[in-house]
Amino acid sequence: MGLTIITNNFHAAVELAERPDVRGLLLGGLIDPTSQITSGLRALEDLGGVRSDVCLLGVCSLHPEHGLTAAYHEEARLKRAMIRQSAECAVVLTADKLGTTVPYTVVPATEIDTLFIDSQVPAEPLEPYRDLGVQFVR
Repeated sequence: MGLTIITNNFHAAVELAERPDVRGLLLGGLIDPTSQITSGLRALEDLGGVRSDVCLLGVCSLHPEHGLTAAYHEEARLKRAMIRQSAECAVVLTADKLGTTVPYTVVPATEIDTLFIDSQVPAEPLEPYRDLGVQFVR
């Protein structure tokens, strides 16, 4: 496929290692034992020379006014860098995280191109994001 996937998530990296048709790159950095992701200066440096077509993020929260937010400062910095190094930003979100915020801003909601959301979420809570130009995949 010629596909390269860059991740800071250990579980994703293990899955990628089992796919001979996909090239995987695990970002280095500080290890968060709770989420089992890497972050910090090393992860930012590893990401620095990379341009990607799509940044696909799992996120903690998304609010139409406060944007995409993260629970930890270093996580927010890395996600912001991932988005800025990509041509498009796609977000995977569960319904309970829609319309919520946590402490650290990643980017405004206007920087999200596509939102992957459960088909059971009613249209009404999605309207503010649609008004911002976000596309939906259910």
